[in-house]
Amino acid sequence: MAKGGYRTGAGRPGRTARIEDFRRIDVREFERAGMLRVRWAGRWQWREPVSKRLAAEVNVSTRNDGVSLRYHFNGVPFEEDVLIVRTEAGFGGKRAWFVCPGCQRRRAILLIRDGRFRCCECHDLKYRSQNQDPIGRTWLVQAKLERRLGPNLTRPKGMHHKTREDLAKRVIATEVQRTKLWSETCVRLIRNLPHTGSR
Repeated sequence: MAKGGYRTGAGRPGRTARIEDFRRIDVREFERAGMLRVRWAGRWQWREPVSKRLAAEVNVSTRNDGVSLRYHFNGVPFEEDVLIVRTEAGFGGKRAWFVCPGCQRRRAILLIRDGRFRCCECHDLKYRSQNQDPIGRTWLVQAKLERRLGPNLTRPKGMHHKTREDLAKRVIATEVQRTKLWSETCVRLIRNLPHTGSR
């Protein structure tokens, strides 16, 4: 969990648990794996990112209107039914959604916390970027842009020249935005310094 405290240019406290810290099920991944077929039964597994060792699993069985989940959390057995609804997709066909057992809203992703699968709002979870102050968010945006480019903002093989130019401009704009935020923060800090008049 992120730690709170005083941070330069902080926009919000960093005490909220992060979505990235919890295991999830994604209805789109279930669909791609063929798990939403009626009377399908099997397991969904999570593995450690580096060692690929099995970390956890949930038994899944599909009904006409949803899925049944059976699993253990901290050694305690749980069983939960999650409804599935389908909506018209933009280019034909149907898109599947989980119905969150907590708020009854359509969700693509449910996360497990305290033994229950719920949406991020029901669990009061935020993305890591939402726990960052404005200056921190500019670093995240810049890193995401730079991952699409080569060293020193060079054009990777196969990328259009215009795409590279657009990405490089966005990197520079992000750096300008961060400099502006730093300047505004410094001005605020200077204004808040105790005034010492001359004697």
